[in-house]
Amino acid sequence: MAKERNHTRRRTSDYYLVYHFESRRMIGRIVNISMGGFMLVATEPLPVHRVFKLKLVLPVKLLDKESVVLTARVALEQVQ
Repeated sequence: MAKERNHTRRRTSDYYLVYHFESRRMIGRIVNISMGGFMLVATEPLPVHRVFKLKLVLPVKLLDKESVVLTARVALEQVQ
């Protein structure tokens, strides 16, 4: 699968907590990120190909923002 990647992944040095925007439930944290997406370690399995509206809490304020709202699609199944 590594050969299919188009962008270099960077490990995150901080905890980036991710919440479901509508329910405000934490769904996991980001462990690495690239220009093409990010890897989320989820607290429970997420349905593949489903689109979620998420709130990403930043570890420090950035341009006076404490969080970012984004839309993401689950691309791969959970690795066991």
